[in-house]
Amino acid sequence: HAQTLTEMHRAKPRHLAAEYAAQFGDEEIVAAYRCRPPYPPETFVILEPLLGAHPRLVLEVGAGTGDFTIGLAPLVDDLIAVEPSRPMLERGLRRTSARHNHVEWLAIAAEDYAFDGRYSAVVAAEAFHWLDWHGVLPRIGTSLVPAGHLILVERTLAEPPPWDPELRVLIRNYSTNRDYVPYDTVTELE
Repeated sequence: HAQTLTEMHRAKPRHLAAEYAAQFGDEEIVAAYRCRPPYPPETFVILEPLLGAHPRLVLEVGAGTGDFTIGLAPLVDDLIAVEPSRPMLERGLRRTSARHNHVEWLAIAAEDYAFDGRYSAVVAAEAFHWLDWHGVLPRIGTSLVPAGHLILVERTLAEPPPWDPELRVLIRNYSTNRDYVPYDTVTELE
């Protein structure tokens, strides 16, 4: 009976299952990322003091197409961007290689990464919810320098756009994730 309670306690919401995360390897989903709004410049102003003293070695897990990587790279000395989706990684690499030669892209899932460095920060921008929390959190914790931070970033709007009701209907009718329920990553982790 205790094992069942432990398993239930450790369970992630069904809509965050690996089968849904795997959809981010689809070329059409990757192409749609160009329509996402950019991270506001204020994001990086808030983030900068959390990165610690120089030299700053930062690991970004679930780096996607580089939306966050582009703003993060100028703030750090070395950045390792981990991304399991080959199409996303390739787009991120193209977007960052010309301006940021200190960004190393690795085609690997965070769960399979060695966490062999001493990072001033580990960052996940709209990606941590897809990871195996119980597997990676202890490894992240031991890979951070003293006073290092795990930084979770989410893009949210202060107010829903005027077309939000119509958008919700479209999502409800056409989403491939039929298990989705609203959630908050930090609440789930707690």
